[in-house]
Amino acid sequence: MPGLVGLCLYFVCVSETRSEPCIVRAIEKSIQTLILIALPTIEIMSLIVREHAILLNLGSLRAMAMQECVLVFDQNSKGGKAFLESLLPRLNPKAMNGGPCMPFELEVVEAALLSRIQRLEQTLINLEPRVQGLLEVLPNRLTADVLEQLRISKQTLVELGSRAGALRQMLLDLLEDPEEIRRISIMGRNCTLNKGTDNVECSVPLEKQIAEEEEEEIEMLLENYLQRCESCHGQAERLLDSAKEMEDSIAVNLSSRRLEVSRVELLLQVGAFCVAVGALVAVKAGHIMITKLELELFIDHSDVISGGNRESLLSNAINEDTTGIFGMNLKSYLEEHVFAFWLTTAGIIIGAVAAFFLMYFYLKTRKIL
Repeated sequence: MPGLVGLCLYFVCVSETRSEPCIVRAIEKSIQTLILIALPTIEIMSLIVREHAILLNLGSLRAMAMQECVLVFDQNSKGGKAFLESLLPRLNPKAMNGGPCMPFELEVVEAALLSRIQRLEQTLINLEPRVQGLLEVLPNRLTADVLEQLRISKQTLVELGSRAGALRQMLLDLLEDPEEIRRISIMGRNCTLNKGTDNVECSVPLEKQIAEEEEEEIEMLLENYLQRCESCHGQAERLLDSAKEMEDSIAVNLSSRRLEVSRVELLLQVGAFCVAVGALVAVKAGHIMITKLELELFIDHSDVISGGNRESLLSNAINEDTTGIFGMNLKSYLEEHVFAFWLTTAGIIIGAVAAFFLMYFYLKTRKIL
């Protein structure tokens, strides 16, 4: 026992000074489980039973429970502080109320499990109203603050579910391994565990009876905390599923809004194109009509033209002037006639509407809109 205590104290120094793991392994290769408990980076929850100690690794709480003492690694962590707050009242003789006294190592194990479960339950109690409030306002209120709160809450639920699941699995593994429970019950007694039959053999029959009673108490203790852990884990999973469903609903809502914006943008582009085409057609038609009218008036009142083909001259003049709309020699007299303005405006509107409906029905046929 003194050698084990000295080894524990050495592990405390290693944990506080953040020494390299290889230095510790060089001392004794058969105590790698103790080293894993001492390392500050290990997050897997475990409860390992040895001949003279119980090794606890519950996240931020890492401790070594023995018959007369408990060594806590990094007692200033959240898990260490919560564990001490739960353990110290149990050690007060006034808190016994005349009842039977549990072995010290079992008090340590129960205090560790209780502190861990209470932290998980408190986190869930604080988180559940916030998530329910977010689910009520979403997806109608899609703001950056609300979405950020949903992201943070979902991340917290994932961490909570992971921790509760790890603790739940640890308790299940203990309950499925009766040998570990028997080793806890005979710790500190003059008893041995027969490896072939897993039966407890004690030099004193009374100690065997006490060990069997403690084994039942340990099983009931583990089952109690397993139920609380499963309840916490199940509630966290339900809230996480609700948050994921809300995220899917938000994604569908945002996709629908993006689709509506794309439809409006496409309609505006089609409308602008149709207005441009209608304006071009209207200006061209108005220009041709004005040119034809002016040429007719010019030919009718001209004394120069005699015996010429009136229709041929008019056609050639219109063709020459028509080609000018696409060149640099365009001459337009539209601004000199009032009716030309209204004619051009009407042509733009009619041409734009006609082109718009043609494009609209074409896009509907192709299932673009």
